[in-house]
Amino acid sequence: MPRLERQGATQAAAIIVDAKTAEVIAMCGSAEYGPISGGFNNGTTSLRSGGSVLKPFLYALAFEKGYFPSYTISDTMQPFKTQRGDYLPENSQQRDYGPVSIRLALGNSLNVSAVKMLNQLGVSDFYNFLVESEILEYKDKGAETLGLGLAIGNPEIKMTNLAQAFGIFGNGGVFKSLKFIKGQKQTVKEIISKESAYMIFDILSDPSARLLTFGNPSFFKTSVPTAIKTGTSTAYRDCWLVAHDQNFIAVVWAGNFNGKPTRGLTGATACGPIFRDIYNIKHEKKTLMGRLNKGLTEKRLVCAVSGLRPSAFCKLKSSDLFVRSEYEKISECHFHTITGTYHMLNPEYATWLEKRKKSIDADPFKLETPAVTDNSGANIKIISPHEGDRFVYSAYHGVPINLRAIPSRALSEIIWFVNGIELERTAPPYETIWFAEKGTHVITAYAEGAVASQITIVVE
Repeated sequence: MPRLERQGATQAAAIIVDAKTAEVIAMCGSAEYGPISGGFNNGTTSLRSGGSVLKPFLYALAFEKGYFPSYTISDTMQPFKTQRGDYLPENSQQRDYGPVSIRLALGNSLNVSAVKMLNQLGVSDFYNFLVESEILEYKDKGAETLGLGLAIGNPEIKMTNLAQAFGIFGNGGVFKSLKFIKGQKQTVKEIISKESAYMIFDILSDPSARLLTFGNPSFFKTSVPTAIKTGTSTAYRDCWLVAHDQNFIAVVWAGNFNGKPTRGLTGATACGPIFRDIYNIKHEKKTLMGRLNKGLTEKRLVCAVSGLRPSAFCKLKSSDLFVRSEYEKISECHFHTITGTYHMLNPEYATWLEKRKKSIDADPFKLETPAVTDNSGANIKIISPHEGDRFVYSAYHGVPINLRAIPSRALSEIIWFVNGIELERTAPPYETIWFAEKGTHVITAYAEGAVASQITIVVE
């Protein structure tokens, strides 16, 4: 504990579970049972904010719905409208990464990608999936209350629930409730397919998938494939690590029972060394991967940038997992054209590309070429502000409002109107700042031939 205490964490807890039977081998509820730092509490059964440890379940649901590990997500910052106002998710590194595969998004625990994936899947579907997996067990907070924050672990969870749910990835998608005593009745049910379970396990046990943000710390190095996921809650309050190999499921938590933030500790830095101590328990030198796969998935060639079937113009290729017979159903890469010089991206990446111009001279990524005259078939969507947003007027500095739109395909320009009067014409990335006065304002994003977008906001 001295190492953790120096960085503001006074407590830790851990549980070790038999990976095959879900029998609890060991539980430690606090650093020391006693009055110091809330040591009488049991951290294995306490509700704590889950942080990123819920992301594997999000992508497992995605795989159940037909997504695949090389599927590309746009890791670009975008505001979302929620019941509590606009929500702008950020990655822990305070940057966005552009086009990333699910493998890299999960392996590197990217928040922006996770929120965008949840937005595609639907909050209610993911909430119900977590309830079915018995991670969430309270009824007072539903999907509407938790919202998109579900993707990055805003609900409170119990370590015991996480341990038993995480077992589905090493047990072919089958859930087994924990057994604390011999003869205890056990719940056994299928949660996801064997294919989805294997693909999640493969990603979480792939060291190369986490290099972007985690590097290759020594406490992640194991002698057999081990699925590892870390999590850190807001303000570094809760630090998590969950790991699964052929023998054990281990979950570690570190923090403070009173909810006080640590001094920058994360799931990796706080719980990684504790996991290393647990892992030093004798292991069988055999692999779980072959037993999990059993020919259910196959590695196929994809474009290394788009994650789709490579076209004749794709110079960079890699391989990734697909459910057998599903590979032929995915589309051919559209990032590359006959020139083969650039990776062509759609307008969702326009703002990201604009920011890159400031630091990269020869950017391999480029916005797709807009049609010269024909915009028919294009749809425009205003993503900032949102319909019904309300702003408070300030006589000192006015109300600067960021206007931003994304067309379904590249346009040469988008024309902004406020209350029917033209405000500005914007080329990619189709955004501008407007200083609003008091009143109700109708904002329109328009391009000739395209389907326009219109919202109404209020400045009070």
